[in-house]
Amino acid sequence: MIPVIDSGYRLPISEGFVRFVSEPLISKGTETYLSELIAEEKPDPYDSHPVLRDRLRAIQSAEASSVPQNSEPASTLLSDLMLEEARLLHTLNPSIKTADLKLLAWQDFGEFIVRQWREELERCSCARLLFR
Repeated sequence: MIPVIDSGYRLPISEGFVRFVSEPLISKGTETYLSELIAEEKPDPYDSHPVLRDRLRAIQSAEASSVPQNSEPASTLLSDLMLEEARLLHTLNPSIKTADLKLLAWQDFGEFIVRQWREELERCSCARLLFR
């Protein structure tokens, strides 16, 4: 993400996360990890919360009528997702002037990074010899 920010752009973080966890390899790995965790996790007397298996069991035993039904993603609770992402970037690195960054769509990222690499290679004197 640093080359993107250094070039005056930022990527939509939440969209990137959704795309990442939706990838079949990632989602399968996550499912496998959670299945193993649920089956094998042992409580520790110093834990602040019950093990995941017990928390999931408690949720499942709750009466359906007592749990409000809402299928909206949690991100809808934020009034301005892009503003919150900019605030996150600024929190992680206060020297970033997020107001000056333009939004770069994920579908344009591949082309962007290839262009960055080519420009860097062209600046390198060794690469100039290779491309003659």
